[in-house]
Amino acid sequence: MAPKVLYRDAQGRTGEVVLDPAQPCYIGRALDCSVRTDDAMVSRKHSLIRAEDGRYVVEDLGSSNGTHVNDVRVAKQALAHNDVIRCGNLWLRFIDEPDAAAPQPVRDAGSSKYRTTLGGSGVQSAPPVRPETPAPASPAASPVAPAPPRNAALGAAPAPAVTPAAPAATPAPAAPAATPA
Repeated sequence: MAPKVLYRDAQGRTGEVVLDPAQPCYIGRALDCSVRTDDAMVSRKHSLIRAEDGRYVVEDLGSSNGTHVNDVRVAKQALAHNDVIRCGNLWLRFIDEPDAAAPQPVRDAGSSKYRTTLGGSGVQSAPPVRPETPAPASPAASPVAPAPPRNAALGAAPAPAVTPAAPAATPAPAAPAATPA
């Protein structure tokens, strides 16, 4: 899959630009920018993304408000998969997923080591790892009370027993106050 940039501006407009290693991707307010926004915090030609030495880099083009990669202001920065680039209120995400035919590390079941498998090349991949299912807890250890037995004739749970409320106790009349002799 070719590297690409997903973006969203302050107005909620979204888009995607597939990167071409032969062409720079300009970010800004100018009409000729690949990623264009109307945000006043973004310069006409704010920054660019281009291929350099086999990797993509983002480079600030002298903007007033700067270019940030993963919340760090940068002048020039190599990009990695899922890096977040911010120019003013414009947010971009660099996506560089590996090809399906490229070797992928696969965690081997029961081992902390990795082995490489090739998808679709005749080499079989490791079987999916299934988590161990815990044994059901005993009813005594369960914090949930068991369901009451159902009335077989009605197919419903028996009605709860109703206990009549005790009559309210009336306070005894107060004893007359003793007078000192």
